[in-house]
Amino acid sequence: MTKVNIDGIILAGGASTRFGGTKQLLEWNGSDGKPRPLVQHICEIALASNLRNVHLVLGHEIDRIKAALTSLITDPRLMIAENKDFKEGQSTSIKAGLSSLNEGIDAAMFILCDQPYISPELINELIALYRNEKPLICLPIADKVRGNPVIFSKVLFPELMQISGDTGGRSLIQKYSDRIAKLELDSPAVFKDIDTIEDLTNS
Repeated sequence: MTKVNIDGIILAGGASTRFGGTKQLLEWNGSDGKPRPLVQHICEIALASNLRNVHLVLGHEIDRIKAALTSLITDPRLMIAENKDFKEGQSTSIKAGLSSLNEGIDAAMFILCDQPYISPELINELIALYRNEKPLICLPIADKVRGNPVIFSKVLFPELMQISGDTGGRSLIQKYSDRIAKLELDSPAVFKDIDTIEDLTNS
């Protein structure tokens, strides 16, 4: 099988206005049952997968969040990408992440910082599907609900760099709906995100 280099881009630059605090620093129990900041939890999941490198996009309270990463900050596979324009929406974090990618990349997987139920296994299944089918986009789906993480081929990077506002790659997913590889999951529970305090108490 031809080697395919896929890096992860964790989108964690926002100000979490709906949450009412710095959501990236929310205390979350990892697989070992020990609490750690949510952003560290997501980084650990990504680094435990087959992603080549992981690019963490930060903006809001960047120094506090970097300090909370403790020993992870020295991991050679983890790179910090600063988004100084984070107040202008998620599209700016996508661009910051893409701009931090190195040579030789074939595709990028976008991971949301506020979806703590994803796993290294899910990431690896998406990577394997992408490598087998070579689509433009690869994503998970359950009960007809589309979820994250999502892999975009480097062919689409120029178009991703043109999006604006507080939007992700939804327009490209619609545009290239016939060039998508879908990973069928049993339940959409893994897609649950933490947007508000109510989401946290109901998780």
